Amino acid sequence: MITGLVGFELIKYVQSKPLEAYRNSFVNLAVPLWTASEPLEPKKHTSGPYTDDSGQKRVRKCIPDNWTLWDKIRLEGDLTVQQLIDELKKQFELSVCSIACGSSLVYNAWIPSHKSRTNRKLSELWPEISKKPLPQSTRTLTLIVQCENEDDDTIDIEIPDVRLKFR
Repeated sequence: MITGLVGFELIKYVQSKPLEAYRNSFVNLAVPLWTASEPLEPKKHTSGPYTDDSGQKRVRKCIPDNWTLWDKIRLEGDLTVQQLIDELKKQFELSVCSIACGSSLVYNAWIPSHKSRTNRKLSELWPEISKKPLPQSTRTLTLIVQCENEDDDTIDIEIPDVRLKFR
């Protein structure tokens, strides 16, 4: 039953149907229950003014504008932390504050001991910090990068995850 439902959705995808044609299906054969609903569009991150949790007025700058959870910034190469920082500065004029991978903080600009990490390759640094081996089959790292506006601290920068293909 599940394979059939997935097959229906794949056919719609191949036919480039609009979002309204797709269905999320929920099946429980023990009850029996079978329901279908229209999927929601992903939340879009847009630039503009907003009020933060403390009631302070701020400005959000999204790069690129209207990005969603499904968007990624894609970079290639077995980059060092500094090369990643330089590449994001060059392509998007971003000032990187921190880089995380999974639950591990790989780099933070405000921690003095992290300065020594800037000349290390991310593919070598992450296994050391996370204390988990990097499987040979792994070809990419998904990085959560936080950036700041160097000129105005009331502007929050939001970017999608960075997908680094290092192999």
